[in-house]
Amino acid sequence: MKESKEKLEGKVGCLVDSFSFPYGRLTDFKKNDLQAAKQSGYKFIFTTELKIYKNRKDLGEYICRYGIEPYLTSKAVKILINGLLKRLR
Repeated sequence: MKESKEKLEGKVGCLVDSFSFPYGRLTDFKKNDLQAAKQSGYKFIFTTELKIYKNRKDLGEYICRYGIEPYLTSKAVKILINGLLKRLR
């Protein structure tokens, strides 16, 4: 993991500090995979689990996110975003 991070940084010419596990579900990686990502120098580790963080201090070992799939229409994306924003209030 560290070697691929270094190769990527060499190609893009800047620090790569974010990582997302393939498919991103919590069942797609194990605790030791999370540790390996941290030891490789990744600061931000993402999953595709849906969770809303109201405070930065709520962040745990990984950051949950919601993917916008290519099949979603712009109307569906607006509805999704509006629903998430309402949950934040």
